[in-house]
Amino acid sequence: MLNDQIKKIERVLSKMCQDKLINITVCDDIIKQYSAFVSQMKIEHKEDFEKYNCHTSLRIDSFLGIYMSNQVEYADLWNIVKMLLILSHGQASVERGFSINKDLLKCNMSQKTLIAERIVTDSVKIKLGEEDKHKVYNINISNKLLMNCRAARMRYQQHLDEVQRMKLTNETMKRKNYILEQISSTKSKKQKLENISERLFREADELAIKAESEKDISLIKVSNSKREKGKKMQSEATVEAENLLNLNLKLKKVE
Repeated sequence: MLNDQIKKIERVLSKMCQDKLINITVCDDIIKQYSAFVSQMKIEHKEDFEKYNCHTSLRIDSFLGIYMSNQVEYADLWNIVKMLLILSHGQASVERGFSINKDLLKCNMSQKTLIAERIVTDSVKIKLGEEDKHKVYNINISNKLLMNCRAARMRYQQHLDEVQRMKLTNETMKRKNYILEQISSTKSKKQKLENISERLFREADELAIKAESEKDISLIKVSNSKREKGKKMQSEATVEAENLLNLNLKLKKVE
């Protein structure tokens, strides 16, 4: 049995040497340290290793660290163990998580509800173990758990109130943003009309002066035409100014 394990370790070490994760010179020492470690654990801590359960006991790194991390004779072996524990071993655990989510999902289930159910499911698995995870009747019902369950309705109502407040806030922000866009557009339109009006009045005055100096009646006609257009643009700018005032009043009501 030990020889089979050593062969597996040799293959792992060979792969790690190829990937330049370790130096080939330490491979023999690691194998010797592993053999010595197994022999010592069989004699001194056999019962601890037989009772070890990854679901209910310490994490594997913490468990092995008890027997390796502070032992100088297992220093190289402990370094390799740490490296192996942080290497990716595929996506099996992630895929299992997706499978659990699929079993829990229901129509119109929110993200928070899914997270809550996953917390409960994972807690039950940790408490009872993978094989007995369906025996929820073995879980002790404490007073703290009962009080927590009694307060569930109150927390749910608080959640609904918070959702309603967020909805109202979002609607207010939408209305505010819509009014701000209208204000920006109205300001731009008002400024444009005022600029055109000023230009038309200026051109009308220049034409009137030119008509007087050249004694050309036709230029008076063009000047008057531009002045009328300027007055029209000025009137439209006044309307936009009133619209702008109303929009600012609406914005204050929303705020």
